[in-house]
Amino acid sequence: MSHAIESKRPSIPVLEQHAFTYYDGTFTCMGLCRKTENEPQELIMEPNAGTVTAEARSIWEGNLNKIVTTQFLEAQLQFYGENYYPYPAMRRVLLNMLRQAVEAGKCRQVPDRVNRIEAEMRNKYEPLFEKYQIDLRAWEVAESQRHATQGSPNCRDTPTFW
Repeated sequence: MSHAIESKRPSIPVLEQHAFTYYDGTFTCMGLCRKTENEPQELIMEPNAGTVTAEARSIWEGNLNKIVTTQFLEAQLQFYGENYYPYPAMRRVLLNMLRQAVEAGKCRQVPDRVNRIEAEMRNKYEPLFEKYQIDLRAWEVAESQRHATQGSPNCRDTPTFW
């Protein structure tokens, strides 16, 4: 009795360059998306003590500790073109660097170098994604045909006892 070889489903293509990744229309750094101009500011800048309630400050501190990880800080600094040198226990240093970048207005615009990397990756990705879609359609057709023939009396893989 012969056994049909199951083919593996095609994987969506992923491009990596430096710390950046591009897949399925998403540009990330270290697995994280770039935050827009106001998002880093809202997450990392301490609220004015006189204008927020204790509850609001507590929520901000919780978000700061939960969301603003070392990886988050490194990714945002990469997105906005800020140079840093990684070393152990650097979260506080990175947080201060990102705060300074926000205060200096450096997070209002993505640097040309990062925009070029994203555009280059997007251009390289398009033909890979088109090939992936073709391969996926072919795989789906083959899978549906394979499933359609399973159990059929005309199928060679089905033992006959009559």
